[in-house]
Amino acid sequence: MNNILSQANTPSVMIIDDDEEIGNLIYRCVEKMGCRSITITDSRLAKVAFSRFRPDLVFLDLRMPGKDGLQIMRELSEINCDAQLIPMSGLNERVLNSALEVARSLKLSVLTTLHKPFKGETVRGLVSSEIDRLNRELDLKNDEDHNRVIPGPSLQFEPVFSTGNDSEKDPLCNRLYFTWRADNGHDITFDRLFDDSHKAEAIAGLAGLMLSTLGKEISAMDPAIRSELQFYYTIRPEFLIQAEAVYLLNELLLANNLEPAMFTLEIDEKTLLANPAHIQETMSRLEIQGFRIALVCAEDSDTVLARARSLPVDELQIDLAANQLLSSRTQSSEADFWLGSLVSFARKEGLNVSARNVNTQAQYLLAKKCGVRSVSGSYLGASRSYIAPEDNHELELAL
Repeated sequence: MNNILSQANTPSVMIIDDDEEIGNLIYRCVEKMGCRSITITDSRLAKVAFSRFRPDLVFLDLRMPGKDGLQIMRELSEINCDAQLIPMSGLNERVLNSALEVARSLKLSVLTTLHKPFKGETVRGLVSSEIDRLNRELDLKNDEDHNRVIPGPSLQFEPVFSTGNDSEKDPLCNRLYFTWRADNGHDITFDRLFDDSHKAEAIAGLAGLMLSTLGKEISAMDPAIRSELQFYYTIRPEFLIQAEAVYLLNELLLANNLEPAMFTLEIDEKTLLANPAHIQETMSRLEIQGFRIALVCAEDSDTVLARARSLPVDELQIDLAANQLLSSRTQSSEADFWLGSLVSFARKEGLNVSARNVNTQAQYLLAKKCGVRSVSGSYLGASRSYIAPEDNHELELAL
C-alpha cells in the first residue's frame, strides 16, 4: 500500500470499507491501473485519512461499525470535499438511492452507486472515468468525543451547611433531588422540564425511560411470545432533527439490551415535510443501523409519495383517523380512489401497506377492498397491556 503522504500527481483512490475482501478487490484493480490508493477499515479514521491523502475518488461503504457511511459523508462535507464518491451497500436499492439524495443535499459529488457484490471489471470501468484533481489543502479537525452522557433523570447531591459557627466544617446533611439531563447535556430542574422552551430537550430522555421499561419487560417474556412481537415506536420531529439522533437512539438500545431489528420506527408525513433533507439523512442512517421504518400517511399523500421513491421506507402506514375523507366518507368514490391509488403506488415500490385506527366496519371493508394487507384498530380488537408472568407489571405494546 502506498504511503498516504506520497506525491499525488496521478489519480488517487480511497477505499473506506470494513469488509477486507471488498477492499482488496478494489485495491488490486486500481493498483494495476497505476493509481495510488489507500484502504481504511476503521471508519473513525476516515476523516483524517481523507484530509491527508486527498483522493480523487472514494469508494464508501454505507454500513460499518463505528461510523456509518452517511456520518462520513457529513464529515467530508464539513471539510469541503470535492472528490467523486461511490457509495456501496449490500442493502436494497432504496438505501443507495437515499444515500445519493443525502450526498446531493450536502453538495457532495457522486459518480454512481454500487450494489454489492460486484466484479472487478465494474471497478475498472468506474476508475477509468475522468476524475478531477483535488488541489486545495483540507483542515484537520478534532475527533468526536464519544464519552457522551445518555439523557434522562439524574440524581443530584447538594450539601447543606449550618450558618452557625461550624458552617465551614462538615455539612448538616446532603440534599438529594432529581434533575433531567437534557439531550444537549444540560441539567433541567423538574419544575421547568415541561416548559415549552425545554420540551424538545427532554425527548431522548423520555425515550430512554420507555426503552428501559421495555427492556425489563422483554427479559421477563416467554421466548415464544417475544419472537412474535414487533415494537412500533413513533419518532418525534424534535428528536429526528438533532444531529446526534441516531447515536443517542443506539446508545439507549445498547444500554437496555435491545436490538434495532426489533423496532419499526414510525415517522409521520408532517415530520418528513418539515425538514426533508435532514430527516431523510437521519432515516437513511436508521435503516443502515437495522431499524425498519414506516412512513405514516394521512392527508398530504401526493407530496409524500413524490418523495417516497428516494426514502429508505419499509412500510407505508395509512392513518384512517387522521384522514377526514377516510374517517367520515368511507363509502364514497373519492375514498376508494384515494386509498386505492396509495396502495397501488406502494405495491409498485415494493412497500408493505398497513392501516391503523380502523375503528368501524366501513373502514375495514374499504381497506380490504383496496388491498391493504394488514389493519389494526378498535373494530378488530382494542389494544391491551402485556402482563408479565412474575410481577404483573403492565406494558403497552404500542409505544
